Amino acid sequence: MKEMAIQELVLDFVNIKGQELCCKIPDREGIELEIQTANDSWSKVQRLVREKADHLRVLSNDLTEFEANFNTLGDLLNYTNVCLEEIEETKESGLNGLQKQLAKLKVLLYKIFVLLTC
Repeated sequence: MKEMAIQELVLDFVNIKGQELCCKIPDREGIELEIQTANDSWSKVQRLVREKADHLRVLSNDLTEFEANFNTLGDLLNYTNVCLEEIEETKESGLNGLQKQLAKLKVLLYKIFVLLTC
């Protein structure tokens, strides 16, 4: 942001110096047109640089948001893996064992739902 402001000041300075130079030249018809063309080009450059900088800021913000979501997903997958390993290790046979596994899976799904909706 600070570098952008410095660049804009430099471009403005060049533009002003060009206008001052134009005023000091006696036969300036041809030069005025060239300076006007150069000024127009500088204006286009400034506009394009601003647009690109704004676009890069948006991309940077999107990347930061993506990274946060990606980290949350990683945490969720690790948590899910630990829970599933625990369920597998404490596996009991029979209907009672299946009911306990189902209850643990329901808790896991609820926690996943909570994490995804935050």
